[in-house]
Amino acid sequence: MESIRRVCRYIIYCSLILIATSSIFGYCLTRLHVPDLAAQAIVGLTSNPILIALLLNLILLVLGCIMDMAPIILIATPILLPIATSIGIDPIQFGIMVVLNCGIGLLTPPVGAVLFIGSAVAKIPMEKVVKSNITILSVYDHYPDPDHLCTRNQLMASKCICTLIGV
Repeated sequence: MESIRRVCRYIIYCSLILIATSSIFGYCLTRLHVPDLAAQAIVGLTSNPILIALLLNLILLVLGCIMDMAPIILIATPILLPIATSIGIDPIQFGIMVVLNCGIGLLTPPVGAVLFIGSAVAKIPMEKVVKSNITILSVYDHYPDPDHLCTRNQLMASKCICTLIGV
């Protein structure tokens, strides 16, 4: 019973440290107006809606790799949602994009909060956890057209789930 408590404390400590540091990072980004500058850069970069959608996915994935999901949603959504709706992405579809990209980011190094938690719970080395999740990092060859962005993200989510459960 004591070992279960010790493991639970360790997992909670690791999780809280990761969430706290990503929240501090989010606060710093907000104070430096980085999201506003990023939105202006995206809109000024291209007018092609497919490229903007890919850039939004890439930005959310990179943010998901270095921050927790809650600060990303709170910081990036008000900045990126107007851009997404201006290129014809439905707000619900954008929400799916945000959650899936942030979820994949949580499984991806360098921070990989879910990797640390999975490693601690399963009591296996981090290398084995990363190797079992390496297929999540694979990139699909292309988006067929902008109407299939949600379908593509759903395929990525199902692949992630299958990898996590070992199918």
